[in-house]
Amino acid sequence: MIAAAFDPEPLASWAEGLGIDHPLWNAVLYSHSDTARARGYLDSSLVTEAEFVSAVSRAFLHGLVATRTGDHALAVGLFSRVDSIPLSLTAYNSGWGLRALSLALRADSYAALGDTAAAIGHYERFTGMWANADSLATGHVERAWARMEALEGGR
Repeated sequence: MIAAAFDPEPLASWAEGLGIDHPLWNAVLYSHSDTARARGYLDSSLVTEAEFVSAVSRAFLHGLVATRTGDHALAVGLFSRVDSIPLSLTAYNSGWGLRALSLALRADSYAALGDTAAAIGHYERFTGMWANADSLATGHVERAWARMEALEGGR
């Protein structure tokens, strides 16, 4: 579901093919095309359990939808939840990648809210976590560096 959250075509196909009708799934689905509808589903999903995703995935997806619907203050709070969820140190856990991405997206929200210092701080944490990222993540890191430079130039 996380991968599909970034690409609307497979997400729509999966939703149709699988017949999934859950507020979180619908919030992510509509966040690409109908932000008002996505926001309504987001509000519902915040109070509805989603057993089909982990706690860290759920917190991340909530923050992602809040960002896409333009509620950056809510997004900051939702992405902050990702930091408090314990992650495994001994077994593979995709939550580590989501924690890093949540820092970059939280930085975007802080920038949108006009909090340049918080935005830069979160971009720095993100780029530090992904300093040795593989080729799939370098675009995210380069984007964060460019945004930091733009913010620092605007001080």
